[in-house]
Amino acid sequence: MAQHNEDTKHSIALSFADGSYWCYNCDSYIDSQHLRSARIALSDKKTSDEKPSEIETKEKEENAAAKEEEVKKLEALFKLLGLEA
Repeated sequence: MAQHNEDTKHSIALSFADGSYWCYNCDSYIDSQHLRSARIALSDKKTSDEKPSEIETKEKEENAAAKEEEVKKLEALFKLLGLEA
């Protein structure tokens, strides 16, 4: 962020790591209701973007486990019937 400030002379930066705002001109953090609202909106957007992929990943894992269990059951049945693959 410091390099960006030097290159562009943008004095305010938002940390995506912790959602804080930093003013390079003041050399301090900024606490403002307007910026807090923007940070909350960004956080909500980030969270809503992450949830579907987390859910999809869990569903894929559960589906893979269920399929693996079905394969094991079929293999056991084939073995009982003497139809081993």
